[in-house]
Amino acid sequence: MKWFTLCALVLALLSSNVEAQSLIPTQTDKQINCLALTVYHESRSLDLDQQISVAWVVINRTKNKKFPSTICKVVWQPNQFTWTNVIKDYRPKDEKAWNKANKIALLVYKNRLFDPTKGSNFFYEKNMKKPKWAYKMKIKYEGKHFIFLAMK
Repeated sequence: MKWFTLCALVLALLSSNVEAQSLIPTQTDKQINCLALTVYHESRSLDLDQQISVAWVVINRTKNKKFPSTICKVVWQPNQFTWTNVIKDYRPKDEKAWNKANKIALLVYKNRLFDPTKGSNFFYEKNMKKPKWAYKMKIKYEGKHFIFLAMK
């Protein structure tokens, strides 16, 4: 029941008219933008908990010494997120989904949302064959669409 209440609260925040970023981009805004782009391109059509989980994977990587320390460096690290390799024009096309991704990114960045991944720093789609790298990982959380893992 707590998870349902949390999701209801997040949905209320996401539907509000709060702006995710200021007019003059700061370094923080750039980090939130990189996080929002990842939420948008990796999970925009998925359930809210899966979008929040994708954002947390990026944040969790910045806390691990094996990854870069900033969100943008994590996101743009070669071969880490599918969208950075396959999309040429990464500007969002769906305004509603982009606004939602921005709000999720902001709330996760400010640590206002619970981390359902339990510290995971990797994920893959459930409907695909388990990647070779995933065998070296520990499953921390299974969502509806993704499996979230952490290094052992």
